[in-house]
Amino acid sequence: MPLPKLTKKTHFWNYLPELSLVIDSPWWLIGDFNELEHMEEKKGGLPPTPHRLNRLNNLLTYTLAESVKVDGSLFTWKKRLHSHLIYESFGSGHCWL
Repeated sequence: MPLPKLTKKTHFWNYLPELSLVIDSPWWLIGDFNELEHMEEKKGGLPPTPHRLNRLNNLLTYTLAESVKVDGSLFTWKKRLHSHLIYESFGSGHCWL
């Protein structure tokens, strides 16, 4: 039976610190993680929860990673919810050295 979406996401975030311990060369992790590094990366809607901010920041701290921002608009995603626009930024890669 497939894992529920939340369980898959939790498994992924729990696996990344373990993965960082077995890679002994510089590496990149690039993707759309649907997580925020800073409060300023969201505009509109409810503010991000501490858990949502902590998940990525804890990983970056634990693995000694650096965020690499991309050029362009701060907000890379938007959605209309109950007649309000919500903007978020998912535009960074993360580099482990």
